[in-house]
Amino acid sequence: MSKIFAFTDLETTGLEPDESYILEVGWVLTDEDLDVLLPGRSFLVDHGERRAEVYAAIESNPFILNMHTENGLYEALQAEDAALWSLDEIRDAYIQDIKTVVGPYDTVHLAGYSVDFDRRWLKYQPEWRNLFTSKDFGVQIHHRVLDLSSFGMMYETVGATIPTSENPNPHRSLEDSLDALQSARAYQADVRKVAF
Repeated sequence: MSKIFAFTDLETTGLEPDESYILEVGWVLTDEDLDVLLPGRSFLVDHGERRAEVYAAIESNPFILNMHTENGLYEALQAEDAALWSLDEIRDAYIQDIKTVVGPYDTVHLAGYSVDFDRRWLKYQPEWRNLFTSKDFGVQIHHRVLDLSSFGMMYETVGATIPTSENPNPHRSLEDSLDALQSARAYQADVRKVAF
């Protein structure tokens, strides 16, 4: 049995899933050696008739507005030719990618920075919930996650230097997923130095 890591990141209009919106979902899948199994992907979320509410939510929060203006997400969502996807369609793409790489005895784990945030948001969505609670979709995400924030806290407790990487466009889902992967590789390399 081996592990598949789904480095996953969501961009949202706020912190609480019952009062905010998902703007973008991205991921990159790796094996347990952190070798990429499929190219990473990201999807802009289509909110249909609620689009005006989503834009209002972004515009009402100066921090969110500034962040998603600087990284281009706000503009990308509003572009006339924007490729927008429903959460159902994004979930189906996610599942298909996982099914492409997972073996019959592999476990699939979410990975990333403070990834429980992303897990909580996805579990809140009716379109995604069963991916975490059953094998209704043919795969199931394991309850254990690889949270790189926890590694960072442990490094701080011993005074170790926390690995950093260069993220060219923070707070975009694919870029943050790839950034988390780079940090995971740095942590893994440090652990290997000590363990072996």
